[in-house]
Amino acid sequence: MARPKKEGVDYFSHDVSASGSRTLFTLESKFGNDGYAFWFKLLETLGSQSELYYDCRNPANWLFLTAKTRVSEVMATEILDTLSQVDAIDADLWRQKIIWVQKFSDRLSDVFHKRGAETPNKPNFCNENPTKTAQSVAESTQSKVKESKVNKSKEESTPDEPATEPRQKDIGDLYEQVRVKFIAYCPSLPKPNSTKEWSLGRKKAIRDKNITVEQMQLVFERIEKSDFLTGRTGKWNGCCLDWILKPSNWQKINEGNYDNRENEKQKKETTYDLDAFENFDGEEI
Repeated sequence: MARPKKEGVDYFSHDVSASGSRTLFTLESKFGNDGYAFWFKLLETLGSQSELYYDCRNPANWLFLTAKTRVSEVMATEILDTLSQVDAIDADLWRQKIIWVQKFSDRLSDVFHKRGAETPNKPNFCNENPTKTAQSVAESTQSKVKESKVNKSKEESTPDEPATEPRQKDIGDLYEQVRVKFIAYCPSLPKPNSTKEWSLGRKKAIRDKNITVEQMQLVFERIEKSDFLTGRTGKWNGCCLDWILKPSNWQKINEGNYDNRENEKQKKETTYDLDAFENFDGEEI
């Protein structure tokens, strides 16, 4: 009976001078002990994978990682973004929510060599322009032939079928990222519920902005700084995600119409069209 293939590794070295490295120094400076613990728990998780990478596109995988590292989804994302910026994890793959640490794989090469196995390489299938082997080219050709037949059949059977919302796998976790960013950077405003309950209109409004989540975060930060939009002035408290996403409101926010004024005199001279706010009934887009 053949011996089963071993998954991952049983251990990896932990240098006593590890905290002096650029990676951990940066993490501890920004996130304290949470950053330190996150890094080594992440390496433990990677080491348990057969190919030493971790796919965060899978919701179950993402939930497990945040549970194991005991940080929020927002902090986990921020830590991983930081790790990609200091080249601790592969930046290209992380943009696709795949975690790969090249130095970690290199360090474990002796372990795989002793097993008589090849050290796992950077996963090509996650690349934007993956390198195709002869087998993958053949499989791709066959797949395209089948896909062509299926598409032709669909066109013949439903020529006037209306366009629908893009599949979730095509837009990644865009909506969830927006929800998490909104909750984190607009704590004064009502928290949106689960993205599973979002209307198609709200999702379309987000896609139509055609900007990155990072750019949307800047808008949320601007909103939270506004005494008027957050209700701190006491004049209006109807601001919410749907109101923000309306095109006219979005434009005014980005043009600075609701930014705080530099001094009290300007504040007193500033007037808002309160009818425009009072007429918004909070109905979901």
